[in-house]
Amino acid sequence: MFFRDEIDLNLLPGILRMWTACTAFFSVQGTQRKVMTPGQNVKRYGFGAVSFVSGQTVHRMEDHKNSAGFCAFVEQFMQTVTQAPEYRGQKIVLIVDDFIIHHSQKTRRFLEQYCGSTYSFCSAHVLSLAKPH
Repeated sequence: MFFRDEIDLNLLPGILRMWTACTAFFSVQGTQRKVMTPGQNVKRYGFGAVSFVSGQTVHRMEDHKNSAGFCAFVEQFMQTVTQAPEYRGQKIVLIVDDFIIHHSQKTRRFLEQYCGSTYSFCSAHVLSLAKPH
């Protein structure tokens, strides 16, 4: 049983709040601060899964967080897990959240090679995967 999720990585962290001097108690007036940055922000997206039993992890970095990236992750995930020495042909359960890329049409078509046409997303969004024949 594996649990999986995504992460957004930014070269430049977001600036949310900053202390500033106010001219009066509870004043909303202030001066907007300029913050120097080392260039343009660069974003990358990570896909990962961890085994509930063994702690084995599988991860993949992508330029976009979309169905194509998720499908590429599942492909890598299945190759990694099924080639592990402890894999003996048992069914693999991958638990995902309700993010749209996990149940898009593109993803559903892709997953048919692992799940067959009988797989479905239940309310907990559990994918039961098997090595393709």
